[in-house]
Amino acid sequence: MRKISLKKAGILLVIMLVAGAVLAMPVSAAEAQTGITETQQSVSLSVDESTLWDSKEAATIESEISRILTQPLNLRLSYPTTYNLQYIRTDTLQTPSDEYSSASGSYKLYKVSLTDPNYDYYILWMKATGLNNNDGLIPSYLREVKPGITLKRYNDRINDWEPFSDTTTSSPVTITINLEVSHGGGTAGVSEQFDLQQGHVGPDELNTNAYGYFKPHWNGNYQGSQGLIGGAEFRVPKGSGYSYDLSLRVTGAGY
Repeated sequence: MRKISLKKAGILLVIMLVAGAVLAMPVSAAEAQTGITETQQSVSLSVDESTLWDSKEAATIESEISRILTQPLNLRLSYPTTYNLQYIRTDTLQTPSDEYSSASGSYKLYKVSLTDPNYDYYILWMKATGLNNNDGLIPSYLREVKPGITLKRYNDRINDWEPFSDTTTSSPVTITINLEVSHGGGTAGVSEQFDLQQGHVGPDELNTNAYGYFKPHWNGNYQGSQGLIGGAEFRVPKGSGYSYDLSLRVTGAGY
């Protein structure tokens, strides 16, 4: 588990408050006068060891998400690089498509292959993209894409997360998301790159106590496809399996 100092925790709190207050890109008074409105769509899924999943559908959706997240800076699709992790499953979410936006999310679960007599550890790797629905005549804008995980049991805890800080840009940059954890004298991790065309990416909602959650997001004001990659490591009592809710939210705007 990454050691988080009080100073870092304080900085993270400030970053999250600033991101929520300043970078949420609400509809301005000028936009309201020109008739621009926002719509928001949310979907969710409860997952435990009994939940069925479709590996073929997951691979199709994940490939499309990866294609969007690796253009135009990279020519090849991006896939996670892992070590000391056991792959468990991939779940997906897709929002309905309204007149402004739609989104897709891929949630890949790994079990950490390190020994601990008291706990089992997992990493949930989240990839999500949004698309503004522009019919060529009436412009629309992508405002936010927000995947997330929420733990459902009192004794489960979120230990670590990525992205840990914020990135804001007005021109394309490549971001590396790297989540490395340590338990029992060993390390495990997962890493992946994606292209941020413009806007802001960072942690948005975080709770590391009982019934914890982590929800990173991209937000901005973009006529195109954009998204993000993020990850959360969580622990559960030894042998208790996993139980959590997945979520995906997209916000679009238009006339």
